[in-house]
Amino acid sequence: MNDFNSYLRPVTNDDLQLIYTWRNKSEIRKLMFSDNVIEWDRHVNWFNSINSDMKNEIKVFMEDNVPRGIVQVNQINTDYQTAEWGFYIGDSYKKGLGILLAYHSLNYIFNELSIRKLSAQVLSINEKSLRFHRKVGFLQEGLLKQQILRNEKFIDVHLYAQFKQNWEHNKVLLMEGFTNV
Repeated sequence: MNDFNSYLRPVTNDDLQLIYTWRNKSEIRKLMFSDNVIEWDRHVNWFNSINSDMKNEIKVFMEDNVPRGIVQVNQINTDYQTAEWGFYIGDSYKKGLGILLAYHSLNYIFNELSIRKLSAQVLSINEKSLRFHRKVGFLQEGLLKQQILRNEKFIDVHLYAQFKQNWEHNKVLLMEGFTNV
């Protein structure tokens, strides 16, 4: 994977403005649980709460030494070895960045954080993310019907999970497919 010149790094205060810009892009906001424009003070509070809570982490995904996106790990439970994740490519999207983000993120989550089961919640309107989760080996565990109100219509939320033992197999298949692109 070192050939791809991509990695995760901790978020710093210097990243706040960039992440704020990404979070407020309409194409990103419309696929989040809340699609409201995020005010600067709320953004700073979000960042501070993540940094002060051992159950949450955020990393910047770097490619060619340029910030390209973020991955957030929430509800880290060391007793049960479980967590949830969310992510997005924020800048300069090009083919394969999502796969690289997933590769580094899932390796970090399963190996460094010692997570056994990683969960994800995906809005039904986010077809790209639904396909992406299946592609990187997540299995659907459930469906929350009519869970979120968006544009005066209730939409479903898909519940996905990936287990560490499955990731060890899935990452090999994923990278074989990536290198053949």
